[in-house]
Amino acid sequence: MAGGHLQATWNSGPLSAWFNAGADFLMSWKPYHYDISIYIDMGVSYTFQFFGTQHITVQLGADLHIWGPEFTGIAHIHLWIISFDVSFGSSASQAPTAIDWNEFKTSFLPAADAICTIAVKEGLVRKVNQDDKTDLGNINPKDFCLVTNSVIPIKTCNVNLNTQEINTQFGIGSMAVTASELISELTITINKNGTTLNSTEFDEDFACIPLFKKVPIALWGESLTPSLNGNQFIENTLSGLEIKPKKQPDTGATKAINRSELQFSTTPINNAYHWQTIGTFQEETTKDIRNTIVDNAVNNTRDNLLKALNLNSEEIDLNSTIADDLLGSPKIEFLAN
Repeated sequence: MAGGHLQATWNSGPLSAWFNAGADFLMSWKPYHYDISIYIDMGVSYTFQFFGTQHITVQLGADLHIWGPEFTGIAHIHLWIISFDVSFGSSASQAPTAIDWNEFKTSFLPAADAICTIAVKEGLVRKVNQDDKTDLGNINPKDFCLVTNSVIPIKTCNVNLNTQEINTQFGIGSMAVTASELISELTITINKNGTTLNSTEFDEDFACIPLFKKVPIALWGESLTPSLNGNQFIENTLSGLEIKPKKQPDTGATKAINRSELQFSTTPINNAYHWQTIGTFQEETTKDIRNTIVDNAVNNTRDNLLKALNLNSEEIDLNSTIADDLLGSPKIEFLAN
């Protein structure tokens, strides 16, 4: 929206003149629509004495109103003795045409996997694969706290909340969808030991705190043509939940052990072990380390070992020059082939 107004007057004794001009531009992009008003008015007045005080005034002006698409307009011409209108263009409606859901989603919403997200707010111990959005990582149950966030404001949720605090008076203005026509529901599902918790079990184990935010009325209002002087935001819309356990997990306790479980007697086993012949250590090994530490077979073995220890191999940086950092030539031996 943009606009301006200019006014000028001039007086010199019995003669006066004036000039008024202004323009208002209102444009929207989704849906595309423009509404432009331009006006100009000028006049002159002369006052003289002839059988009393007499005034002669001459005034002319024009008002131009343009809107579209399609390009349409009307011009109002007014003189001091007559006025008339001139219409032109395609006679399109002055109201914009609503867009459909696909255009709204493409224009204003992020990718599908980013519309509604969940993240660990507190209690994260470790997450190996940072790129896996479905894996929340290892979480300490004592500090467990999840947060959900929705780009689309939420009207209803399948968990118990104080609905009096939630503002549901929003729609999709660019689609001409009113608050009564828009449905947006958040569904929270938690599985425990392979079984989905029902609403009663969910309420017994978890507490949900609503999270609010204000959203732009231009995006989530109810009208295709929102008021220019109205509110810019819709307050207290539900954007997500903070999910916490209602009670802390029980502290672990050591159980009593029967004394009989600790009693034992020695049982001799013949030939329980035997010595294995190990190859002679080589003294000059710096070159061997340099040649083998980044070998493909060695890398694969190392990666498998780190993976078994739940460690990320990308966090360990090894190269052939590491052998040069040793103070001396260590003795090495291949434990397995």
